Amino acid sequence: MIIRKLIIHKPILFSLILWLSLPAILLAIDQVSNSGQENIINVPKDTGIFDFCNGTLPKAWTEAPFVANGLLSAVAYIDFTESNFDWQTRFDPAENEMTGIQIVLGRSDVFDRGTASARPLWSAPNRIPIAKLILSYPEGTLHDGHMSLNTKKATINGKILSDTANFSWYCYVHAIQPIIVVKLIGDQLPDLEVAMAEKPRWIGGPGTLPDDERLAESKESTWSIPKQEILQEDGIHLKSRYLLDGTRVAVAWKNVWRSEREKIIYISIGNDPRNKQDALITQKAGMSAREEAVSNIDDANAQGEKVLRKSHIQWWDSFLSRSQVTLPDKEFQYFYDLQNYKLGCMFREDGPLPDEAGPWSIDTKYPCHWWDLNVQDLHSIHLKANYPEFTLPLARLLIRNYYESVVNWRDAIGSPRVTSFRFSLQKHLPKKDPDPYAKPTTPHIIWLCHHLMDYYFYTQDKRFLPFTHQLLKGAIHTYLLEERVVMGDDGFFHLVHCQSPEYPGANHDAGMDSNYELSLFKWGCQAFVLTSQLTEDNSSFVKKVKNISKKLAPFPVNENGYMISASVPVESAHRHYSHLMMLFPLDLLPTRDEHEIARKSLLWWMSDEVKPERKGRSGFTYTGAASMAAMLGMGEHAFDYLAYFLKHGRESSGNFTRSRIWPNTMYTEYGPTVETPMAFNRAIHDMLLFTRSGELRLLPAIPADWESVSFESLRMHGGHLVSLDYADNKLKRVKIECQSDDQFTVFHPQIHYLAPDSTETKPGQRHFFVKAGETIELNMK
Repeated sequence: MIIRKLIIHKPILFSLILWLSLPAILLAIDQVSNSGQENIINVPKDTGIFDFCNGTLPKAWTEAPFVANGLLSAVAYIDFTESNFDWQTRFDPAENEMTGIQIVLGRSDVFDRGTASARPLWSAPNRIPIAKLILSYPEGTLHDGHMSLNTKKATINGKILSDTANFSWYCYVHAIQPIIVVKLIGDQLPDLEVAMAEKPRWIGGPGTLPDDERLAESKESTWSIPKQEILQEDGIHLKSRYLLDGTRVAVAWKNVWRSEREKIIYISIGNDPRNKQDALITQKAGMSAREEAVSNIDDANAQGEKVLRKSHIQWWDSFLSRSQVTLPDKEFQYFYDLQNYKLGCMFREDGPLPDEAGPWSIDTKYPCHWWDLNVQDLHSIHLKANYPEFTLPLARLLIRNYYESVVNWRDAIGSPRVTSFRFSLQKHLPKKDPDPYAKPTTPHIIWLCHHLMDYYFYTQDKRFLPFTHQLLKGAIHTYLLEERVVMGDDGFFHLVHCQSPEYPGANHDAGMDSNYELSLFKWGCQAFVLTSQLTEDNSSFVKKVKNISKKLAPFPVNENGYMISASVPVESAHRHYSHLMMLFPLDLLPTRDEHEIARKSLLWWMSDEVKPERKGRSGFTYTGAASMAAMLGMGEHAFDYLAYFLKHGRESSGNFTRSRIWPNTMYTEYGPTVETPMAFNRAIHDMLLFTRSGELRLLPAIPADWESVSFESLRMHGGHLVSLDYADNKLKRVKIECQSDDQFTVFHPQIHYLAPDSTETKPGQRHFFVKAGETIELNMK
């Protein structure tokens, strides 16, 4: 009736109301029409707001919003147990009464630092859970509400309805300061409690021992009853706990009432560094955990929440504008945007190296760094995305532990045997060593060197070249010292006693010339020769490595393509791409014939003809396969692999085994692990842009139905930033902002229609000579 009167008597007013309401109407229609898509929430364009549980309260970690700054973190969902850090536990309204909200707090450099005998050397010290902030209702049952994540502001937003009060709140981890901020607004605000985690360490991983055995080593067994201090003089509360080596972790918080209806909570976590090497660059010099946490609270309180929030949002605005990708597939865009946001949560230039849990605290079987794919996969993402400084935590960790922990001896040429790192990697042991975790890890180290070299290629920053050169020298020398490089009757050098991660029976003994080790050793030799030129090393060892590199055995091949090793074919489902390292990520196959073998290998590896195996395939199988397909120009296959990853990862079915992508795009494989969803973005970058020294291929592997796509400021070799617009199947614009003096050839089928001011060699490509600071603008005629 009201609408009818408006139409008849006030048509102009009705038109204005209709016009103003149109965006909301269209959004509602769009949400209803897409409501059947599992775990994919329709996101209003450009708002950056993600609702993982469809307007309700998240009932588990798997659908909870998350924030972090590379060091501190917070995850929010319903609280219904006394101490819950278990990702598998889900709130059941039929069995549990909602009593409040828990915000699980984490700090990514708080490790279980017991004695070395308490864990295998090849895995890092285990992260431990710390505490959670509980917003509870002693006099009223919580019965409704919602939460969402605003990725543009890196903020969790929530609204709570209880029997006695309603209030709204938000939480963020400041982008660059070690402070967590929670703001509450409402008539009757909830009680607040900080509960320290009861378990002293993660459980279920390969580095665990019974609690009693670990606690016996502790100087002060305070796990069950954390020491609490209340600093009455300035209103700061603090709880602390000793770790097994006598150092301490402390949680401090302060309530600041702005009015009767508005309260701000500042929270910080302090951590005692075990030694100077363990201290972070940003850690306040000489401060204990308690002093650090309290000092952070004082600093935040002095600035005030408005100032903190402004600088926090400014950092995220800058981060998110560094590069942008626009995809025609809504589901792909949704997933890509969230992984890019995660990247900003996990890394900081001056922060610690993210491990398998990221900065978030959650019970997992992998509370550490894993070095035969996981860390390497995680570090394959940020260079093309134009965040090269995120390589620095890895570089610092390698450098620090190299000089601190490499086996302490030298030979005649002064090279160390580089297989023993305190933080992760175990030295090479005899292949029949009874230790189940003992395996040669020298190839893993070479893979890490690949990231350091990529950093140089994508930035032209030479600061790590001397260290990379020394690390490669030691790794190659280790192979020679252990007599693992032998000359065969065929005139080629071969590798013996090889491994091939994840393949049944080849994890420790793959025989001769596993493609995993042969690929990495070949790349390592080539990279060592290059770094010798860049660092002016003219030693006789360089000449020796050149000779070995030229005479290395070819990669073992059979009728199905590249094998596991010379004696082991690919016959079982193999979730790791260890046998295809020469293609991805090492890019060692320049010829067309080699690409044809790689194509055959990829299709065989991903086919249903290979026998099923207990580990089957995991999420990183499909993200890795997508990057390989992109390198081979197989756009339809790359898309299909990623689409399969999203679909079957959510359903936990098909060829996936014990793998799952959850509504908030977190991923579990036995337990939470962060690198696989992130590798989705690497595959997207590879579909949009392929780069090697002197070469840039635009849109090398997009599917035929992607008629429009665009990106801004993706990074290529040489450090140059590339942007383009592609619409209606036509390349409309290409922009290259040159960061160094360089020359390269740009490839695309339509490139010969572009600017005439460069040397055209043949249709589909142009060669450019560029100067640092120059911008190339290519616009279609």
